[in-house]
Amino acid sequence: MKRAVARRARATIKGVTWDFTPASSVPTWEAARQSGDGLKSSVVTSALCWVMKAFPEAPVVVEKMEDEQWKVALRHPLARLLSQPNPFYGGRVLWMATVMDFCFGEAFWLKVRNGADELVELWWVPRALMVPRWDDLQSPGVFVTHYEYTVAGRMITVAPRDVVHFRFGMDPANTRRGFSPLASVMRDVYIDDQASNFTASILKNLGIIGVVFSPKGTGMIPKDQADKLKDYVGKAFTGDKRAQAMVFTGAMEAQLMQYNLQGFDVGPLRDISEERVCAALSIQPAVVGFGTGLQQTKVGATMKEVVKLSWEQGIEPNQAICAEELNRSLLPEFQGNTALFRTRFDTSVVDAINESKAEKTDRVTKLTAGNIITIAQAQRELGYPVDKAVDKYVRELSAPAAKDPATADPPPAPKPPPEDDPNATP
Repeated sequence: MKRAVARRARATIKGVTWDFTPASSVPTWEAARQSGDGLKSSVVTSALCWVMKAFPEAPVVVEKMEDEQWKVALRHPLARLLSQPNPFYGGRVLWMATVMDFCFGEAFWLKVRNGADELVELWWVPRALMVPRWDDLQSPGVFVTHYEYTVAGRMITVAPRDVVHFRFGMDPANTRRGFSPLASVMRDVYIDDQASNFTASILKNLGIIGVVFSPKGTGMIPKDQADKLKDYVGKAFTGDKRAQAMVFTGAMEAQLMQYNLQGFDVGPLRDISEERVCAALSIQPAVVGFGTGLQQTKVGATMKEVVKLSWEQGIEPNQAICAEELNRSLLPEFQGNTALFRTRFDTSVVDAINESKAEKTDRVTKLTAGNIITIAQAQRELGYPVDKAVDKYVRELSAPAAKDPATADPPPAPKPPPEDDPNATP
């Protein structure tokens, strides 16, 4: 008895390699051909743009282990290189391009060295132009022997030490590459594209007549006079001449044409693609501005909570993955003992997920009033100049003052004992 074996096919479309397996979640041939890499889809690019703008809001800092604590290493050469990777664009643009590719599974940086073999520049390489290769025969046990970089129609071999390869997990079909979270939703992207094309076709091809004039009764208007009447009405009663009086010499009937386009509503279909694309990127549709996500803010969830949830589920885990790759691929270029150094995305400066100034002021004021922190500590946390003279608790400053003994009230006189008390003194 023969076992049924699913046939697999592979095709490269616009630089993106698709695996096609029957009864699987990968796109069909038509869906892949129409959608391409997804960058021309409004539902994909809208979600990507939010991720690309949010990701670099947390800058990369290099930290050093000192006294059992991680402390920021100021003016570290890696931090300077990441802020200005090359003479033509800055670190924010580098991360925006990187995270765009990373959402499709993997992203690449190319290292540029000087004559002394020192790393001096970093360049983003589109994922379609860089491919990891290996040779199990000549180099058994080597995970990646080299990368093939296609530039200006030529293929260049690049050593693994000169490539920073960010992977989103691993692709089961090729463990040298990352797993694309958007690959499985390309069929939904294709549906959204077709719904958009369908709506555009309706608006383009469905001719709508505004008003119809016809002779009242059984009379007819000769064609030449009908054409003149059409031109006359169009010139004299449209645009800035609307609402002017019209007079006919004969009996005429005017009929306004109305159309019901509710039967062509494809909005619910488009909501599905919005939800699934955002779910694949682990962000909330509301932060992108999709209507399907804005409904959540009407049932209790505030926009700040939705943004924070998108950061916690969609941005910060990816930043942790990228930080690990920076530790592996870039830190050894500057540090001999990498165990004492690490890179981290500093989310403490991101206003969208941290408390506002008003919230911080209210919290610190309550802590100060409750004598949990001193006034100097409160000044330091709120960014005010610290006055060491008032490094005390509020309780100390508000304690009641002692009274002067000269002006103090005399103590009350003792009460006489009861008359029937046998111990009373006569």
